[in-house]
Amino acid sequence: MKMNLPLSAGFHATRNTRGLLGLAIAACLANATPAFADQRNEEIRLLKAQLAQLSARLEKLEQASASNKKQPENAPETHKAQPLAKAKGQHDKPNALQHPDFKHWPHRIAFNADLRYRQEYIDEKGKDTRFRHRIRFRTGMKMNLTPDILLGFQLASGDDNPVSNNVTLDHAFSNKDIRLNKAYAKWKFSPRLSGEFGKFSNPFDRPNKTPLVWDNDLIPEGAALTFAPGGFEAVLGWFSVEERKADKDTQLWGAQLRKSFTLAGGNRLKLAASYYDYLHLQGFAPLYDGKSRGNLLDANGAYLSDYNEFELFGEYHTRVGQWPLLVFADYTQNTAAETDQDTAWTAGAQLGKAKKPGTWQFSLAWLSTDAESVVGLFNDSDFAGGNVNAKGALFKFKYAINAKTYAGLAYIDSQKNKDSASAVDYDRLQVDVGWKF
Repeated sequence: MKMNLPLSAGFHATRNTRGLLGLAIAACLANATPAFADQRNEEIRLLKAQLAQLSARLEKLEQASASNKKQPENAPETHKAQPLAKAKGQHDKPNALQHPDFKHWPHRIAFNADLRYRQEYIDEKGKDTRFRHRIRFRTGMKMNLTPDILLGFQLASGDDNPVSNNVTLDHAFSNKDIRLNKAYAKWKFSPRLSGEFGKFSNPFDRPNKTPLVWDNDLIPEGAALTFAPGGFEAVLGWFSVEERKADKDTQLWGAQLRKSFTLAGGNRLKLAASYYDYLHLQGFAPLYDGKSRGNLLDANGAYLSDYNEFELFGEYHTRVGQWPLLVFADYTQNTAAETDQDTAWTAGAQLGKAKKPGTWQFSLAWLSTDAESVVGLFNDSDFAGGNVNAKGALFKFKYAINAKTYAGLAYIDSQKNKDSASAVDYDRLQVDVGWKF
């Protein structure tokens, strides 16, 4: 025995209707003969399934009927549901991820990526000239775990070099390495206090991103707090540099205090003071690969000096006609140096800003680093071949082709082993095209 219970589009049911249906089904079951005993269990299962479907449909029809009843004209509109505002790019099609853990997750996640193609020419006195094709690729994600906690990561091309994500295109079209470049959590404890933990972007400012103390590709590892009271901004960082099983670890404590001032005519001035204190660096072999990169070593091949770097810098923003102009200067001294080769400085200017399509910028800076002024591994990896005890000039030009594409040119005219009889000229030309989203 099988019952089919069709529903018409115009059927409006009540709870009494469902009761009658239940009685009818019970009656049918009671009249089943023994001849159908083998089929009874299957029939009962099918009838129960049809009844459940019918009840659900009746419930929906009742709700629809109740909602369509006309309210009095002067009745106040209370508890009226408002449509949710759609996020940019959201479609009418329902989300396929219905699990509650994924509720609204697309609107809490942002992906990003950039690719740079570079042609580079290097001319170092006493060596053959080099010409190479290079790429840099980075991609990452940020996710708002809660309104106050953000998680992020980034993958990047390159090997384990701490100051470069560039990959040279060689080795017979071989595949290139991708490594973890960032992995961090950012926690906003209050409107004025936040912290970052893990491997994250350098929290210390550099004037016009000039890499006198820090290379722009350096990603430190540890923890940092940023406190912004009353117009000032203070950063305190504690970083793990080298962990040693059988000896003391090299660590870095850093602090920076900075403030921006608005001047007459819309001009701006930014001033900052920084102090970086390396623990257990003196007397140990040079970091990463054992190369000194211009820093002085003792008879055992270890760092001759400790490095406690005090830094002062400033930026002045103004305009020349329709073009923005930035003038900057940076001075750094290693207060723990064993010799008088303890000072580094840079000064320069930038005209224009390559931000909107068709805009451009040009910058010029002079740099000088003594042998014990800063840790050679962490400052500019391009200037003078990544060495301190160097001086020279840095020219840069950038043009925004469109909102996502730019072209750039950089020329480095530098000298290694500056102010000595063994000085070496080192010139580098870089031509870039980059894309980002």
